Amino acid sequence: NIKKKDIAGRKKYLRNFLTSHFEDLLLPMPGKKSVLEGVEICECLGPENDECILYVSAAPGEPLFFPQLAHEVFHLLSPDCYDWYVEGLSNIFSEAFCEMAGYSWQPVLSSFYGREKTDPYAISYFMMRDINKVAGAYLRNFLNFTVGPDMSKTKKHVDVDGWLKTLPPDLRGRVIDIIHLYAPSLTAHKGLYNSFHLPQL
Repeated sequence: NIKKKDIAGRKKYLRNFLTSHFEDLLLPMPGKKSVLEGVEICECLGPENDECILYVSAAPGEPLFFPQLAHEVFHLLSPDCYDWYVEGLSNIFSEAFCEMAGYSWQPVLSSFYGREKTDPYAISYFMMRDINKVAGAYLRNFLNFTVGPDMSKTKKHVDVDGWLKTLPPDLRGRVIDIIHLYAPSLTAHKGLYNSFHLPQL
């Protein structure tokens, strides 16, 4: 089972290379199930295969390579969940991994500043960063609350109310306030690809 991530953003070239060298080992490549919002993605080949491919746009050695790769690796925990809470949490994981492994996450952070109101990746990162500061210990079970699929029959989202109920009441209120602080910007710019459900508690 061949997985290559070092020819970043060149999916066609990568597939042709693998086909010419390892044709008998490759699973069929399906067509894209959805329109990409960015150039990095974790995509499942299919539930029956339990296989995913990670795409990153930065080449090995470039400053964004490990931040992007760590972000996509986090999605492997729930690759069929398309949710802005999870996108933000993926960046929290990426930041923590880079700090632990000695890689700079500053290029990502710098790209987010100035876009806190318009870029859903930036908005979701800052929202989940604030939630992490308040209730970080409770984020360990966050992905246990993925539900679905939705009307697309392929995508799941996070039952944020289910997760919030696991928090002590004082923390729950603070987290809900944080979500509502970022909600107007995230709702306005969330796009069509990922879900974002407000708390109903």
